Amino acid sequence: MAETTPRGPAPRNFAEAGYPPEAVEKLSQLHAVFDFYDTDRDGRIDRKTMRKMCDLIGFGNPTLPTTDDISFNVFSSCVMSMEASLGKGGEVRRAFHLMKKEHPQRMSHSEFGQFLRSQGLECSEDHAERITELISHTGEDYFTEDELVNYVLEAQANEEKKARNLAKRKKEEERRRAAEEAETMVGGLKDFVID
Repeated sequence: MAETTPRGPAPRNFAEAGYPPEAVEKLSQLHAVFDFYDTDRDGRIDRKTMRKMCDLIGFGNPTLPTTDDISFNVFSSCVMSMEASLGKGGEVRRAFHLMKKEHPQRMSHSEFGQFLRSQGLECSEDHAERITELISHTGEDYFTEDELVNYVLEAQANEEKKARNLAKRKKEEERRRAAEEAETMVGGLKDFVID
């Protein structure tokens, strides 16, 4: 049986406890954040600390428990619930809130360029401006959270469609080759005469 702490399973034991791989990674990350802020190591944090943690991981207006005695299990359940409430594009929405910008509802091309460069990506102002024009539906020098989410989801859908079409073409090509091989074999059998 997995060893537990007052905060729930230790990060190295999430997999042993039977959590699916994607949950193991997420819970391990959340546990690291929780442990960092649980400075007295009692396995509990207060609401003020949880609000600060939620801001840091991209939830600007979190739904917090009513108690000031928040365990890791309560914290992780709340975060997972908040992520689920974001729906499709939730990760993009969280990223948008984490990006530094002058106006909380939108991001200019220069702010976007600065963000990309801060992530170690090469991005000129012209390139950032062209990307912003692609994302923005209004043709303005900025894009909103919804525009960014829609752009990313559309791009993901296009990539998935390309992958499906490629798999379909590959399967059709395999069928064609198999039919040609069968035809060649049948033709070869016609030439084979048994005496």
